[in-house]
Amino acid sequence: MRNIVVNAVFKPLIFWGLAVLSAESLAAGIKYEFSGDFSDSLLQSTIAGYIWPTTDDSEVPYTDYPLVSPQFASEAGVDFITLAWDQYLQLPSFASQGIDASNAFQLDVRFQFREGDSADRIDRILLTTNPGSRNDLGFTVRIEQIGDERILVLEGGEGSGKEGYRFVIANVEDNQWHDLTLIFRLSAARPRIEIFLNGAPSALSLHEDDRIDNDILKEFFSGGNFPDYSFGVGPAPASFFVGGMRLADYDEVAGLFLIDKLTVYPVKDIQDSVMLNEVLTSVTSNLSNGISSEANLIQSFLMNYNAGWDPIASQAKTFLNTYSNKKGAIFPTEDQKLSVTDFSPATVLAYYLQQWVFDELYTASNLDKVSGFDFPDAAFYPGPVSGNAPRVTKEITVDGDYKTDPGYQLNNQETVLRPTGLYIPPGELVVISKPQNVSLTGWKIRIGITNFDLEPTHASYNRFPRISNTFNLNSTETQVANPFGGGLYVEIPDGSQFGEVTLNVQGAVEMPTFALAGHTGLNQSVSKFLADIDNSYVPYFELIGNKFNFTWPNRFGHLYDDPQAVLERMDELFDAVSQMAGRPTERIRSEWLATDRMIPVGGTAYAASYPIHADLDGGDPTLREENDSISASPLQYIRNDYFGETAYAAINSANILWHEWGHLHNLPTLICQEQETNVHLP
Repeated sequence: MRNIVVNAVFKPLIFWGLAVLSAESLAAGIKYEFSGDFSDSLLQSTIAGYIWPTTDDSEVPYTDYPLVSPQFASEAGVDFITLAWDQYLQLPSFASQGIDASNAFQLDVRFQFREGDSADRIDRILLTTNPGSRNDLGFTVRIEQIGDERILVLEGGEGSGKEGYRFVIANVEDNQWHDLTLIFRLSAARPRIEIFLNGAPSALSLHEDDRIDNDILKEFFSGGNFPDYSFGVGPAPASFFVGGMRLADYDEVAGLFLIDKLTVYPVKDIQDSVMLNEVLTSVTSNLSNGISSEANLIQSFLMNYNAGWDPIASQAKTFLNTYSNKKGAIFPTEDQKLSVTDFSPATVLAYYLQQWVFDELYTASNLDKVSGFDFPDAAFYPGPVSGNAPRVTKEITVDGDYKTDPGYQLNNQETVLRPTGLYIPPGELVVISKPQNVSLTGWKIRIGITNFDLEPTHASYNRFPRISNTFNLNSTETQVANPFGGGLYVEIPDGSQFGEVTLNVQGAVEMPTFALAGHTGLNQSVSKFLADIDNSYVPYFELIGNKFNFTWPNRFGHLYDDPQAVLERMDELFDAVSQMAGRPTERIRSEWLATDRMIPVGGTAYAASYPIHADLDGGDPTLREENDSISASPLQYIRNDYFGETAYAAINSANILWHEWGHLHNLPTLICQEQETNVHLP
């Protein structure tokens, strides 16, 4: 039998309460059901207590505090524990629970939030392994108040100065029971935390080394200790807290958590594929017959699928094809952002499987498994490729030199994109060949300029969260594909010194492209550029300059009948930025303006990123817009009336784009929020 420790903190004399609860072995999973008298056969308890000292409390471990008893309640036949704003539970240490991060483990909690006493804002921890800062060691799930909405947020860090992750799970309603599942796959080929809130799936991908060192996380979750500097808990064996610690001043924290049940257990290595196929067969049959499927049926699939694709591949493809034929695209319009929590059960499963197939199968080692798929959303965004478009075999020349400047730093400068003038049709295999005698270490092929993952900062979307993928260019021949399609780019790392490298591409479509002189292999003919626009083979066109690159919907392309003037003006503007910053006008890269169906980073008008994205749908490439009045459009800068009164609104909106480009340049700053003013100098 295992123990659970229940701590409670009360004001004004801050108390911590301790209840020791017995639980089943983690081998079968430990489950806590908070019946009011602890008489449940699973939960036998003893009570002990601590008081938080009033002086130097940050230096005193919680084990030295006196205790009070937690509060239990029951409503509508549901037993639960009530945690006031200053109360929380502590589970046994990871080591005593037998948690080993070399294997996946799962945490389930059923909770309800009630506002309780009034406060200026709500900022309350639900689950955590640390005092609650974004980059503290481990993870935190908390409720935040933004305006009138409550959002559930997951944050993770390694306890160093690295930024860590912040991930918006979903909006949550007060006074309703919510079921949250976290599956920690820290040792997977694609390390991640899978998240299911009320059956809606999402995932925090732990792939950015500059945010988290996954080895530190794995050591922590495999019997590690809280660091010495952890407020009120270190040094001590690491564990989970429920209800959390206070994150802010008392007048900014409020609300009650009601916890119905809590389980922690290992994820089975072997999935029940027979059951999963039965679910897929049932849901497919229901779709075919116009019958709605039950949510718990879909939930049984999501909770039991363990990435074993091959045994369910045939039935999964049948389901997805049936869904596509009956329902079509999941995100058909840019005008409506959809939350997965509002999807029908069948749509949840179709969404989950399509995103999973993209993430896990459209990779170098699994492309042989992706035949027979149809992603209807590709025709809506990024957009369709004409069936009449010639698939070409073409040699492309790539500038293989890239070196950053130690005197300054631009956002996302670790790699640079090189354009190819080519587009990959949705779902089609394209072969890329490189010279045998050249080892292109760190080079990648990227499909799709829309490279942001929407899940971390958005709770609703108008496209699939991830639609751009990469393939290492480490073989003489590399097969690539993307079910959504997208522009073809070569991504090279800082420090590359290869000069011009020639690659051979088989099976792509030419994308309308105009480049200034000096870009070997890219089109420099205006007449060909405009003719390619008229062909309307692909959803986008590109302009490639010396200081500025531009990817824009094809429906605007005919308006750019003097692309050289646009690029030369933008090059001049970025020269002015460099001169103002006291930096060389010979930039380490061309800044890149592209589009996304929605601003990819929540809470911003533009993300200060490379590429930077305006919110603009691709649309039908055969359409022709009468003008390009989009505020981010560079076309406005060559208009004679740009500074006239009629352009005032455009000028103001364009200022926002240049503001974010200012952030991207990381200009030297002092304190007092100067970084929000000096960015306007450009």
